[in-house]
Amino acid sequence: MKNRFSFRLIHLLFVVFFFQLFISQKSIAQNFLKRFESIDVKNYVFHISVNDSSNEIIGKAIINIQFKKPLTTLQLDLKNINSDGNGMQVDEVSDGNIKLDFSHENDQLLLFIDSTKTEELRNYVIKYHGIPSDGLIIGENKFGERVFFGDNWPNRAQHWLPTVDHPSDKATLEFIVQAPSHYQVVANGLLIEESNYKETIISHWKTNIPLPT
Repeated sequence: MKNRFSFRLIHLLFVVFFFQLFISQKSIAQNFLKRFESIDVKNYVFHISVNDSSNEIIGKAIINIQFKKPLTTLQLDLKNINSDGNGMQVDEVSDGNIKLDFSHENDQLLLFIDSTKTEELRNYVIKYHGIPSDGLIIGENKFGERVFFGDNWPNRAQHWLPTVDHPSDKATLEFIVQAPSHYQVVANGLLIEESNYKETIISHWKTNIPLPT
């Protein structure tokens, strides 16, 4: 009798857990659906600088967006700094030479923009810095060497990259990575250019095929 009761309790907890998960995922999907009906990210350019003295990265994202309807706000996904001190802090947002007002709360970066037109294309620049708690994994490989490894699936890019972070939202992208000169940098796409600057290496990678975040 006791075993049967325990089984029923476990079954009930199992059902409640998946019901809550279903409701959560449905809410997230609806949120993204509203954005998909309003904007289409065409291309990302991510400038990322990493170092050996700390886990902090310095980032600049250039995001090319086509608007499907008039908007005065633009919502992107980017994790806030949490109680452990990890997360991203936005320093500046601009549209061309014009600095924009923004808010960064509850892991959402909201840009206050001039009213857009349907089918209009615009570029937005976001400068930020911080320590990723996920997405960009920082640690040692089996040889004891320090490595930075991007693992964004399915929606973990927002821990270190400002994006519309949903696997169905594909865009072309470029990575321009500055790292200490003893690193080797590999990214999606083709290597466009690689150069040395002081004691760092700068690698530029580019895709021609839209990819999930």
